[in-house]
Amino acid sequence: MSGKKFIGLVLLLALLGCESAYAQQLKDGVYYAEEDSFDAHGWKGMITIVVKNGKITEVFYDEINQSNELKNLNNSYSQTMKAASKITPKGAAEKLSASLIAKQDPAKVDAVTGATGSVEKFKALAQKALKEGVEKKSGKYYPGFYSAESDYDSHGYKAYAALLIKNGKVANAWFGEFDKDGAVKSANETYSNIMKQVSGVTPAEAERALAQSLVAKQDPAKVDAVTGATDTSKLFKELMTKALSYAQ
Repeated sequence: MSGKKFIGLVLLLALLGCESAYAQQLKDGVYYAEEDSFDAHGWKGMITIVVKNGKITEVFYDEINQSNELKNLNNSYSQTMKAASKITPKGAAEKLSASLIAKQDPAKVDAVTGATGSVEKFKALAQKALKEGVEKKSGKYYPGFYSAESDYDSHGYKAYAALLIKNGKVANAWFGEFDKDGAVKSANETYSNIMKQVSGVTPAEAERALAQSLVAKQDPAKVDAVTGATDTSKLFKELMTKALSYAQ
C-alpha cells in the first residue's frame, strides 16, 4: 500500500471514530437551549432534544418574539415567508427536526431551501444544547420547549400545541390550527366572524383562554373548557397532555 493510500485510510478511520464517539457520548435525557438574545427581526430560537437509548428520538423547535408569540403561529410572518420562499417556518422546522433525527448530528442536518437563516440558527442551537448536557428535572418536568400536533381533521386543519417549561412549571402555552397551505385558522376573518356569531367566541379568543387556563392550573385535565369551543377545548387538552409527556 502506498504512503498516500495509507494516510487516507488512517484519516477515514479517524473520521469514523469521531462519528462513533459523538454517537456514544449522547446520554439519555432532555437537552435544551435557547438563544441569548433576539435577532434583528425580533425572534429568538428555542430547541429541545430528547435522547433515548443513546439516540435522538424527538426534536422540538420554534422561535419566540418579545410579545411571547411563536413564529410557527404567526400567520403574517408565515404567509410572507411562504410567498417569498415557498415554505413556512413550521414547514422548515419540521424538515430540520426530521433531518436531525435521521442524521443524529447537528452538523449534518440538511439545508432547507428558502430557510437559510433558520437552518443556521437550528444547527447552532442543537449543537449548543448537546454540548451543555442533559437538563436536570425540577419537580415533575424537565425544562424546555415541547410541542405536539394532530392529524388534519375533516375540515382540513391540523392543530399545534406548544409549551415552555421553566423551573418545573408551565411558563407559557400556545395553541393554533393550520390549513394545508400553512395559513393559521385564527387569522381567517371570515371563519372567525362566523364562529363568533354562532358560538360567541373566536378561535383566537378560545385559544388564548385555554392557554391561560393551563398556565394557571398546570394540568391539562383541569383546564377550563371554553363555551362555544368544545371540540377545540378537547383537542387542546389531548395535545397538551402529549406535549407534557415528553417533559416527564
